[in-house]
Amino acid sequence: MTVTITGTNVDGVDVSAHAADIEAHTYEPYSVLRTGEYHSWHGMGATATIALTANQLYGVPFVVTRDMTVDRIACEVTAQAGQKIRMGIYSTGTNCYPGTLVVDGGELTLGATGVTASTISESLTKGLYFLAIISDATPTIRRWNYTYPYPTPLGIAATDFRYGQHCWFVAQAYGALPDPFTAAATLHADYPMIIMLRIASLD
Repeated sequence: MTVTITGTNVDGVDVSAHAADIEAHTYEPYSVLRTGEYHSWHGMGATATIALTANQLYGVPFVVTRDMTVDRIACEVTAQAGQKIRMGIYSTGTNCYPGTLVVDGGELTLGATGVTASTISESLTKGLYFLAIISDATPTIRRWNYTYPYPTPLGIAATDFRYGQHCWFVAQAYGALPDPFTAAATLHADYPMIIMLRIASLD
């Protein structure tokens, strides 16, 4: 079989005339994102909270739908007592397991409740990432408890279909984020904790 391409014509068909149709079928609505704002992969409705376990590393999936640069990674702390946390970003390794460290946002000492953010500057290409958090104590942070705009890429709990598997967690001594992500983590089936990225620009 021979395919002849001449300008915008493929075997005599003007491909440019069908550009709108092609765009309509391949359009990704979650690639339309306002810059300067925080975004999360998971859904809306955040009246619940979750207490972190000390010396435990969490990795929450975050789907980047288009190339972008992010300048903040943040969570909302609802209860604390001077604890320390670190947040960062990991790439994806084998079978949706967190892989190599992309950025460690550095140590934060929690002095008050509210949104707590690390200043970063990182360009991310389209794909799946994991937002990590670890603490030396048990601060309580906000989590979703209603819906997802997308199903979790980590699947649904095999024994209870009410819950998505929203993150990986594994024992890890508090400190600089390990590279790569600590091995032998377990999937957590519950409503997802909220860790967000602020988009500086769409690249």
